[in-house]
Amino acid sequence: MAWELTPITEVSSSESVVTTPYASVVEGDEYFEERLFADVWEDATDADKLKALKMATRSIDRLNFKGAKASSTQSLQFPRGEDTAVPQPIKDACCEEAFALLDGVQPDMEIENLGIVAEGFSSARTTYAKDVVLPHKVAGIASPISWRLLLPFLRSISTISLDRVS
Repeated sequence: MAWELTPITEVSSSESVVTTPYASVVEGDEYFEERLFADVWEDATDADKLKALKMATRSIDRLNFKGAKASSTQSLQFPRGEDTAVPQPIKDACCEEAFALLDGVQPDMEIENLGIVAEGFSSARTTYAKDVVLPHKVAGIASPISWRLLLPFLRSISTISLDRVS
């Protein structure tokens, strides 16, 4: 008797499939058109740019944003509230995050590398403070520029929201 394998098409709600990123490849091209040192973006294929933008969107969507989604049926975190479009800083943050990912920055590895207390080669030595962790790295965001663009939209970590369910 032969077994037939059926692919699983459902995805858990915590890790949804991003079909449309916050910024398109064309918007990314326009964004990096006037940026210095954008070779990483310019040298990437459109397919890799799209993958990076989708990964960036997933990273952004894991954060805790102020307000509520504009629609209960939307899969992404933006637009929010009364907005009907994704705010430009969110699109820009998506582009910056995609750029960092294309440049080889891996947030998971960055966090692991923070555990290094000291490195040395010959007379040169580097020491890292283990108790100082950059907030964007803890949040899983590769780009500090992206993080600065996202900050105004984020809830304070000391804020607790309670909803009454009837």
